[in-house]
Amino acid sequence: MSCGDEIVLHVNDKGKLVYSGSACSLTFASAEFLCREVEAQDAGTVDIRALQKKMFEEFEMSEEDKRATCVLLPFRALAVMQSELRKV
Repeated sequence: MSCGDEIVLHVNDKGKLVYSGSACSLTFASAEFLCREVEAQDAGTVDIRALQKKMFEEFEMSEEDKRATCVLLPFRALAVMQSELRKV
């Protein structure tokens, strides 16, 4: 099932993880959370699962919440980014 949200993560020229795209407020809030949390870490090696758990706690949500797909989208984008970095 697709809601139409799109989010892209990349590392800018200052080495900071940033996002862009067209998405709902929950997806953008999750992307902002993710970029903030990754700021002091290497985006290529950060523990996505641990950050997801922290985000669910901060957002007072669970993985079973019907809007969980919205908040997980930036994490999926980070997983793709990490996969691409491993190929290099």
